[in-house]
Amino acid sequence: MTSFPQLDAALKQKKISPSAYKNIFAWLSDKKYATSQKDLKELIQSNQWEELDDAFFQILPFGTSGRRGKIGVGSNRINKITIGEIAQGLADFLNKKTHQGSVAIAFDTRLTSKVFANYVATIFVANGFQVYLFKNPRSTPELSFTVRHLNAEAGIVISASHNPPTDNGIKIYFKDGAVMPEDGLKIKELAQKAEKIKTTGFLQAKEKGKIKFIEEETDDVYVYNVIRESLNPRARSAKIVFSPLHGTGATNVLPVIEKAGFRDVFLVEEQLELNGKFPTIKNNIPNPEFEETAELTIKRCEEVEADIGFFTDPDADRLGVVCRDKNGKYVFLTGNQIISLLGFYILSELRGRKRLDKNSFISKTFITTSLLSDLAKEFNIKINDDLLVGFKYIIHTIDENGKFTFGAEDTNGFLKGIYARDKDAAVAALLLAEFCSILKSKNKTLIDQLNELYKKYGLYWETLLEIPFEGAENFPKMGGIMTKLRKNPPKEVAGEKILKIKDWFDKNNLLDSNALTFYLSADKLQSITIRPSGTEPFLKIYYQTNTKLSPKISDEELEKEKTKAKQWSQKALEGIKKYLNTPIQ
Repeated sequence: MTSFPQLDAALKQKKISPSAYKNIFAWLSDKKYATSQKDLKELIQSNQWEELDDAFFQILPFGTSGRRGKIGVGSNRINKITIGEIAQGLADFLNKKTHQGSVAIAFDTRLTSKVFANYVATIFVANGFQVYLFKNPRSTPELSFTVRHLNAEAGIVISASHNPPTDNGIKIYFKDGAVMPEDGLKIKELAQKAEKIKTTGFLQAKEKGKIKFIEEETDDVYVYNVIRESLNPRARSAKIVFSPLHGTGATNVLPVIEKAGFRDVFLVEEQLELNGKFPTIKNNIPNPEFEETAELTIKRCEEVEADIGFFTDPDADRLGVVCRDKNGKYVFLTGNQIISLLGFYILSELRGRKRLDKNSFISKTFITTSLLSDLAKEFNIKINDDLLVGFKYIIHTIDENGKFTFGAEDTNGFLKGIYARDKDAAVAALLLAEFCSILKSKNKTLIDQLNELYKKYGLYWETLLEIPFEGAENFPKMGGIMTKLRKNPPKEVAGEKILKIKDWFDKNNLLDSNALTFYLSADKLQSITIRPSGTEPFLKIYYQTNTKLSPKISDEELEKEKTKAKQWSQKALEGIKKYLNTPIQ
């Protein structure tokens, strides 16, 4: 039997965990991991035990329809092995069901994305598939569209979404959307059983026509299908600023708004460069949920006196927004505010055209603003408002008869129409720019409209807090916290009594359903939800409150109510953190 004395000594001295020891041993012993063994041995010889423990304490989870994490050597890292395993598992899964066929592959602007995409292409060719590969970076929603456009069996995108530059990942799509948990488990099992990752030469496969680059015609058809979702083709007066944040947004959002007819479009030039280091963004984290990400967009808006500014994450499926208020100040919109405005605009326009009926419906995740539920009631349509977290659950409510009106989630994700099977920043930008143009013609702003919604349905204020649990020592603590909350839930939060608890747990889908919601009001509009992230080492705490307002409340009083709501949300979050015995970050 193979022996590794230095590794055995590290386990005995508790420099690494038993789980890390087991995975390191496998990577040193099995020929399947031969390509990484040299680098792994160098880490061992240099006594990098802390890094090794974190890199090997677990097998990187199959999260939101794929894998995402730090790049490096290890079972808990993104590398050719952990990506290759998923690709091989998917190939085996498809071969059991369809006997080859074709796959479409895209990648974003991250430093390793093209290398991983080319590698995955060779795996599918070696397993008998025809591969259609984008030659240059493209958005995730365009990949989702392309799977159906080319009648492919599956699609793969190499991206880590909004994660830091240190990360990358692989995400899988079928024709009806991202992989659901039941198929994900099967793919993961096949990946772990695979004794070898089959590959072939990239150039050889390309010369034989087994790898074909996707033509620009696909870009044009995709853009055309997005623009077809327009509701007011003449509403094009908005002055727009756009930044792709060094990502793929220039391949979907920019051509859509320009070809749709918007003429006053200004770019954040320093963020147009395709650069996976994201050098111009604070902390180099290209997440449109973070207000600091909008810094240069706001600066450019001020220079050109724009009405609205857009910015997108690296794979351009999520849209960030800033807009000018009546005082000329640029206001950062949260994901919930963006989708509230889009929801009101779409439903108002469709009702005016008599294109809504009792079978029309919208879909949202359970942590997304309840203002959408109010809108569904107002417009007399159905709503799926208790879906688990992840846009794939929204997508899988789509029917083919056109009654799916739109889907939305709190993390800046939105889709109108069924041309794609994932959220798309391009269609969100198109529709919001239209709405901004219409309001502009009435001497109103998006902020004015949002305030009107608050006056009618109550002031919704949603806050998210993320508590990091990185590393082999801290990551398991999230599970312990969830166990504690189930066994001994709090009775109150910041002086407010908890009236009801909803446990979303599903034993067949632990990763996405490990969540608890604590309701602080009988109407369930005041709540706190706690869940571990499915893609990052964070415990997420969501707070929502709703304050009923007088329709005649002044804008000044409304701003005071917003301040109160913000202060109360912080108090509530600190209260729950205190209960969890987690230090305030």
